[in-house]
Order: sequence, then C-alpha cells, then structure tokens
Amino acid sequence: MIITELKTARKVNTSPPLAVALGNFDGVHMGHRRVIEAAVSTAKESGGKIKSAVWCFAENPKNSTENLTTSEEKTEIFESLGADYVIFEDFSSVCDLTPAEFVLDYLKDLSAVSVFCGFNFRFGKNAKGNKETLMSLSEESGISVCALPAVTNDALPVSSTLIRALIKEGDMEKAEKLLCRPFSVTGEVTHGRHLGNTLGFPTINQNFERGKAIPRHGVYFTETEIDGDIFPSVSNVGDRPTVNGKHVRLETHVIDFEGDLYGKCVTVSFKKFCRPEKKFASEEELRYAVLSDVTNAKAYFSKEVPSNE
Repeated sequence: MIITELKTARKVNTSPPLAVALGNFDGVHMGHRRVIEAAVSTAKESGGKIKSAVWCFAENPKNSTENLTTSEEKTEIFESLGADYVIFEDFSSVCDLTPAEFVLDYLKDLSAVSVFCGFNFRFGKNAKGNKETLMSLSEESGISVCALPAVTNDALPVSSTLIRALIKEGDMEKAEKLLCRPFSVTGEVTHGRHLGNTLGFPTINQNFERGKAIPRHGVYFTETEIDGDIFPSVSNVGDRPTVNGKHVRLETHVIDFEGDLYGKCVTVSFKKFCRPEKKFASEEELRYAVLSDVTNAKAYFSKEVPSNE
C-alpha cells in the first residue's frame, strides 16, 4: 500500500504496529537496502503482529535536480524488497518539526514500534537530530531503534552522493554495483527529427524526467525493456551537436528490434560508457560512428568487450 499523506497514514494505523525504515533512500543503493531489509525482517519475524513500512520524501530535498530514482522507481524497489507500506511524506509537512516532535508525535502517530535508519541519518528542523537523538527520544516512547553501520566499497561509505558522481563520470559499471541494478531512465517515446532513420539506425527518443540525474554526455551500451522483453541497445546522452540540438535528450537504437514505439513507456538501463559525445563534420561521419558503436555494442553483449580507443 502506498501512503502519500500523514492524515492517511494515521487512518491506516488501525492495522498492526509498524517496523519503519527511515530515510530519503534516493537510489535505494546497497546501504539503503540493508536498512529496509532489517525492517522487513523484523516484521516477518513477528508472525504478522507487525507490518513493515518504508518512510521517505517524495522528492529529494537536498538534490532536487539530481535524483537517482523517481518516486515510482522507489516504490517498485521497496515493494520488491517486501515492504508492506510505502509512506511518501511531503518535505514541507515535517521540515519544521523539532526532533522531539518528530519522534514523540509523528512516529507515535504512525504506530511505529521499531525504527531503522542509516549511520548518518538526520532529522528534525535544520537536521538537528541524528541517530543518537533518535535513540534517546525513542526510548522515552517505547520505540526501539536500530542504526545500521555504513556499507563500504573500496573503503568508502556507499552513498547517493558517491553514485551521482559516478554517473556524472560515466562509470556505469561501478554505479550498477553500488545500486544493485543498472541506473535507468523510464519514459515515453517521443518524436524526434527521425535522423536515425536517415542514417539507417532508427532511434527512440526520450526526455529526462524533471529532477532526474543526467549521465555524462556520450554514447553507452544499454539494455532497453519493451513490454517486458529486454533488448541490447546503444544510447546517446546529449544535445546532438552534429545537428545543432538544443536540449539534452536520450536517443537509443534498439538492436534487432522492429516496431513502432511512439507513445510507449520504455526503460533504458545503462551498462557501460562507450565514448564521449562528439560533433562530426558531416552526417556521413556520424553514420560511420554509429555503425562502429553498434558493432562494439554487439561485441559487448556477446561478452567480447571492445576497446574504447
């Protein structure tokens, strides 16, 4: 069940008490998953006496223009991890609550009996509360608290900030490892200039959703999900300098696919950076570059990973 308002959440609490995973969870990376899985496990161990919930903001208040996941993507992942409830709170509804108000009023209204958070969890007005504050205040209310330690990779704590930096660099393989899935873009296929058809490599065009993180401009080996089927593909992120494009878009050539996708919602998952975006002297040069990209993609997906030189 998806809950988007505190009033609704209060009404829901005629159901069993909740084990709540607290956080923003942008990206729902491997560290976030530990927190959510702990709440889900606690609920399951109760034999139905407790339900699990994931609590987060509908939008990322810190990086509203660089979100790794949309609310829809978060919901899908939360549900796949076994959460019974997903609570999306409006940031403005809680940003002025003191740490004490958040715990003693808000969490009690949610019928939280146990809460789980990450090692660096902050809450309350001006982010004054931390995990120690949460533990101290929750003890007064009879709410148990478990703060999970950092999950590290190459001696660095896994974080949404780190993953955003990797995506900006085009390091999709490491981003995928930390996210436990490829970074992806889901959106409606829109009409473009149909230049791909002219070049012999038809493409689908998608806009980046407002607030979504945009990868390094360039060409990527990708996978495209269409009606539940996965196809190898080659994608370009950028403003298409060869044809004087003005807006950043995602253009994807789906290998060995034929069909009209206009108006359909498809998901493109980024697997590996191929080359930077480049302005070519002519459309013919561009055609040869795309041919090379497609050839390299076929080799990559057949596990004969090509050189980027």
